[in-house]
Amino acid sequence: MRRRFTRRISILLFLTFSLCGIEAQNITQPPYDPQPSYSPTATVQAQDSIVLQSAGYNGPYCIVFTELSRSPAPSLPQQQINYGLFSANGSYQLSVDGTPASAQETLAGVFPYNSKPKDRLTLDFLVEVLPTTLPAPGTNTITLRADLYRSSYPPSGRVADTAFFTITILVGSYYDVSVVPSGAVFSLSSTTTTLAFGNIQANESQGADVLVKSNIAYNLSLSSANGGAFLNTSDASKLPYSLSVNGSLTALPLGAPILVANGAPAGYGTPARYALIVTVLPYTKLPTQGVYVDTITVNLSAR
Repeated sequence: MRRRFTRRISILLFLTFSLCGIEAQNITQPPYDPQPSYSPTATVQAQDSIVLQSAGYNGPYCIVFTELSRSPAPSLPQQQINYGLFSANGSYQLSVDGTPASAQETLAGVFPYNSKPKDRLTLDFLVEVLPTTLPAPGTNTITLRADLYRSSYPPSGRVADTAFFTITILVGSYYDVSVVPSGAVFSLSSTTTTLAFGNIQANESQGADVLVKSNIAYNLSLSSANGGAFLNTSDASKLPYSLSVNGSLTALPLGAPILVANGAPAGYGTPARYALIVTVLPYTKLPTQGVYVDTITVNLSAR
């Protein structure tokens, strides 16, 4: 079996800080506008920075992140964007619930002794959008607050300064298909499978599953190279078979794709499964000797 489909997906990541100076030690963020490309099997990663100005302060500091809101709020079966803030080297995930469990979940350090008022420290961190969920197409907005404390971890005292920033993620349309052995899970690398009947016997059956993963409605069709029959590679004689899709018999006329899903709804993180069963039909006379083959092509497109 082979697959034929069109897939388009685009996730762009934008970070914008709205700054609010409260006390002498300032927290600011330079204007970055990263736009990483998206892969459904990889993590989207963008680097950004927070800049601290000493304003004459010498000593430890600690920055704590808190997620304030995200929109839109998905309804089932839609999924939320899965993201995280990480240390610059990606080793530690930063807390975004305002209650870090360790120093590694904050941005922390020390302003050196005798720092001048205009001395600055640049703290890099990573924003990662994870491929573990498949959100609906559209714009996802996450608003966070960064609170600066004049202390080491755990943060103590009142907040010295605060910055607000927004992560805007544009999610494009996505649809993909996988052809796997019966009961197997979705795999992007599994695009073909072979049903080997061995010595053909009437009423013998073999199966495979077509899995569709999408965040939009789609059409799915099947077509047969030999019109729903095995073709003898030596003398071109044919041996008919039947095909069922999720238990329903489906004819495969020669040269005409058959629609098996018309405007099927998006499944988001749950792939739709189409169980295919091929059964050798009874024959009135013995087939001629040889190897019999057919190719069923899977066609996936946006509705």
